[in-house]
This record gives sequence, structure tokens and C-alpha cells, in this order.
Amino acid sequence: MAFKLLAAADRQFLSSFRRRTLPFEQWTHKAHLNLAFASHLETNLDRDQTWNHVRRDIQLYNELHAARLTVGYHATMTYCWVQLTSYSTELFVSNRHGRSDSLEFAAFYEFAQDLHRSDAWRQYYSQDLMFSAPAKATCHEPDLIKLP
Repeated sequence: MAFKLLAAADRQFLSSFRRRTLPFEQWTHKAHLNLAFASHLETNLDRDQTWNHVRRDIQLYNELHAARLTVGYHATMTYCWVQLTSYSTELFVSNRHGRSDSLEFAAFYEFAQDLHRSDAWRQYYSQDLMFSAPAKATCHEPDLIKLP
């Protein structure tokens, strides 16, 4: 898997996010998924690298928009979504049976409909853990069921 297989629109999204030119109004749940999807492909499906890239990228983006944030960076929430998106990306890639054409987030998003709900984390984490100060500050493993 090579980064060049990302669709042009997804390369542009990743570039604008990392340059911090993505308008804040476009920084949505779906955009978070796009970041994790593109980063996971960029790292050749290496979850540890994906986690490190996404965490760093979000923190840098948030620094620029700190005055507009209502919640801010949440380590455990980010970790959960990176793991769920990485797993779904791996399934998406494997279902393509080695096709080497461009991998598009739009097709992935249609494929991974279970990620559309921004509260999908609730099947893995209790509300008490997820909304705790330690979980916001540092990454925690789920307390309900293991992430895929």
C-alpha cells in the first residue's frame, strides 16, 4: 500500500489539514474520520504510526483554533476513533482484493457506515471513563469491550 494510492481529494484534505488551512467549520466528525483514514493509508496500515500522526496533527491544528474550541483534544476519544477507523480501513482495503486503483475516502465512508455515529465509542467505553479528566489527558484502553 502506498500513499500515492490515496485519491487526489484525500491527499488535498490531508495537506490542507496539516498546513492548518482547513477551515475550522469543516473540522467535523467526518473530517476526523478522513484524517484517520488517510493517515492509516499513508503509514502503510501501521496503527502505531497512524495514532502518532493523528494525535500530533490534531494537537497542532487545535493550537491554531484554541479560542474556538469548546472541548479541545481528548486523548482517549482520539485513540478510540483511530483504532476503529484503522480497523475499518483494513477491512476496506482487504475487500478490494488487491486492486491498485485509488482509495477514496468517499467510498470508505460509504463502506464504514458503523463509524457515522459520533457516539459509536459508547460500546467500548463507559461514560464515566470517557468523560474523566485522566481519559481526556492520556490514552486509556476501553473498560467495556476490547477495540478491534
